[in-house]
Amino acid sequence: MFYADVLGAWVRSSLYQSWHWFNALGIEECFVVLGLSAAVGLICMRGFGSRKHR
Repeated sequence: MFYADVLGAWVRSSLYQSWHWFNALGIEECFVVLGLSAAVGLICMRGFGSRKHR
């Protein structure tokens, strides 16, 4: 039970810090993050779509 509590606290802390970092971005930085995440999503979609099902 102790490990679950520590893991939960770590996840909550990581999410809070990520949200704080994202809220601190300027408008240009937000567009850079948006563009990078869209590019990564496109690459993932193309990669997963090109796999053949056996």
